[in-house]
Amino acid sequence: MRTDNAEKQARWRERHLGEGGDLVRLQCYVTVRGRKGIDRLMRVWGCGLNELIDRLVKLGEGRL
Repeated sequence: MRTDNAEKQARWRERHLGEGGDLVRLQCYVTVRGRKGIDRLMRVWGCGLNELIDRLVKLGEGRL
């Protein structure tokens, strides 16, 4: 049976965001200057936004 995109997305969300999932949704607004800085750091470090946030948290905690 063929599944449509909405069903696939619902299963993905349940796996990753549901009970016992490893991700949480984070939504916020940043300044244009802040976003340019984020983009620059992602290019320099060669990572995506999730990894960048994880690295910055570790750096702030002194674990990097």
